[in-house]
Amino acid sequence: MIDALLAQWLYLWPLYLVFLAPFTYWASEPLTTAFTQFLGAAIFVLVGFSCFYHAGTKTSRWFFHFCLAWLAGLALSSFYSVDPSTSAPVFWKILGLVLTAAGMRYSLCEENTQAYLFYAAGYAALIHGFVGIFEFMDPTPMPLTWVDPGMRELIKSRSSGLFGDPNLFGTYVGALLPLVLAGFFSIPPTPWNLVLWCFSFLAGGCAVFMSFSRGAYLSTALGLFVVLLLRKPSWKLTPKRKAVLGVCLVLALVFFLGPFKYRLFSIAQTTDMTISQRSFIARAIFNHLG
Repeated sequence: MIDALLAQWLYLWPLYLVFLAPFTYWASEPLTTAFTQFLGAAIFVLVGFSCFYHAGTKTSRWFFHFCLAWLAGLALSSFYSVDPSTSAPVFWKILGLVLTAAGMRYSLCEENTQAYLFYAAGYAALIHGFVGIFEFMDPTPMPLTWVDPGMRELIKSRSSGLFGDPNLFGTYVGALLPLVLAGFFSIPPTPWNLVLWCFSFLAGGCAVFMSFSRGAYLSTALGLFVVLLLRKPSWKLTPKRKAVLGVCLVLALVFFLGPFKYRLFSIAQTTDMTISQRSFIARAIFNHLG
């Protein structure tokens, strides 16, 4: 019964999680977070008792035990912290995120779910990418805290999309790009989906740049590297690969000809306000522990 239920409805999970959730998040963050956590935990339990569950490799089992130990450490630290009323809700959010990721891991064993995940990521990257681009081209006044004082002459605006936070927006769109690249490698090519992958990757990449989020820059690059590492594509230049290389070349030109590179390279500047603040916070934590 569980297998038939999941086979019929499971494909809707990535469609909601990747494509629809940002719109409901924009309408109500608490409701969307609570609903997604509840649904993710339920799907995790259902998938665990279905035919989609399968024993992992030795490495995945080690990672599973590592995650359990990590969650146990977080739980203890959150309830024994200086202010559990602040740290405990953060722990529950992290637990919900872990259950959602674990449920998705087994959900992708269903073939239709994989295709819906990649297409949902492609359309989401296309839509949010254009939202970010138009927002950057038609800027609105932003809070002074969004940019270091030394870079305000270079950065006039940061795209934040539906999230109202450029770091959150950049991280979300950046998380879509590895899925777009995976869809490019995994879905049988047609003229339409080749256009979809290329324009989604181009629009999404520009939106990540225009968020000016250094965390999004680094996490996106790491995610794409992991996809390439797992996929290990050949070096043979097929027309499909030439199209992707062309998109990457355009993105590289946008990044290096625009002000985006200065934001990334500011990580190495010790005078940067954000770096200084986080250094002081880290130093205070170690001083407290010592």
